[in-house]
Amino acid sequence: MTLPNGEVIADLNGDWNVVQELYGRLGDGGTTSGVYRITQKGASFVAIRTSATLYAQAGSEGARGELDKGGFKNARIVVSVGPQNAEGQMSGDGNSFVLEDGRSAKQTYTRR
Repeated sequence: MTLPNGEVIADLNGDWNVVQELYGRLGDGGTTSGVYRITQKGASFVAIRTSATLYAQAGSEGARGELDKGGFKNARIVVSVGPQNAEGQMSGDGNSFVLEDGRSAKQTYTRR
């Protein structure tokens, strides 16, 4: 996707299979999976759960952030204790990425 300033970033629009792993202080939360729909406007994106999980309702926010030419500029994942700042790592082909807060939660996204 090309931004108005000419910068080229990943296009995350669409449905993604997501596996969320909770660990550390949230370790008893285990692992859940579902489908999130990402809507991207320019460099900003938001991921919305399309179905309910054990800890979240369908239609609730799962993540949000901003991209730049290097990948993720910033990101937040939403877990049972609320939004958490996260680091993001995108695959070379743009068909998968990981968001992780480094303390308690990791979300792995794979394009459907």
